[in-house]
Amino acid sequence: MAPYAYKYNDIFDDYVPTRTAGRTQYGNTAPRANAAPDRRSTQQRPPQRKEQPKLTRVEGTKKQGILAKNRTFKLFMIQTSIVLALFLSVGIMAIASKAELNSAKSRLETLESEYQLCLEQNNTLKFQLDEATKGINIDKIATEQLGLIKVPEKKTRQVRISDYS
Repeated sequence: MAPYAYKYNDIFDDYVPTRTAGRTQYGNTAPRANAAPDRRSTQQRPPQRKEQPKLTRVEGTKKQGILAKNRTFKLFMIQTSIVLALFLSVGIMAIASKAELNSAKSRLETLESEYQLCLEQNNTLKFQLDEATKGINIDKIATEQLGLIKVPEKKTRQVRISDYS
């Protein structure tokens, strides 16, 4: 061991060796023959740097990790429930539109059958009208019974109704 220790000296702002009582236990307080301190033993070397492992970031405490997992699980559940709700609503809309289509088809069939009946009635009424007017000369009745006169082509005019409206 070295007989000198390093103490801080305010005057020189440097470390100055001072005498310690290391040799007094042997009864000799005189300095050694070589008064220079053993620098190798007193001077501390910086420790050898070991290669540091790569640092990884720790994301909070265990409680925060559990809360984060719960949050992600909740978000996942919300997303899946929204997707399922969309599929369910599309399915319900498809079923409702199919039912509406079937009711429209049944109404169309009834209307078509009514239309066919109306066409048949129209044909029968036309036939009856033709039979009723077949033997009658309308021009003769108009002039003789009603006293109407047929206007010659030269004295006819065309009138635009749009001019008077």
